[in-house]
Amino acid sequence: MIFLDCKWMNSRKALLAEMVFLVVLSYVGIRYVLFDLHGMKQWPLVLGVFSLIVLVIAYLGKAREGLLGAGIGYPCGFFIGWLLCSDGVDPGGGRTNNLWIIWTVSLVVMIVLGAVWTLTRRRLHR
Repeated sequence: MIFLDCKWMNSRKALLAEMVFLVVLSYVGIRYVLFDLHGMKQWPLVLGVFSLIVLVIAYLGKAREGLLGAGIGYPCGFFIGWLLCSDGVDPGGGRTNNLWIIWTVSLVVMIVLGAVWTLTRRRLHR
């Protein structure tokens, strides 16, 4: 990530670019490199697109913390899900895993925390 120039670091555009890069890099790593850990083909893409949409909304809403929540939430949510997941068997005898649920909830929680952080900061600095 680009942290050499203070003006560039404080720029919302730079933060957006870094978070988009992080989500895209995380998507490629999770979807293809770590595929054997989760076996999901479509869900990483769904969450990646969701994260990118939230990044655009946070950028347009001038919510720096929202950018952080969506950008960092994608890879961190996966690793939280991977650490806390459990395997099971459905009534029909098929294999189940709750990683996708934990990953989704973790991502949404981090996005909400970023939004709350932004709103709190804005109210305190009125």
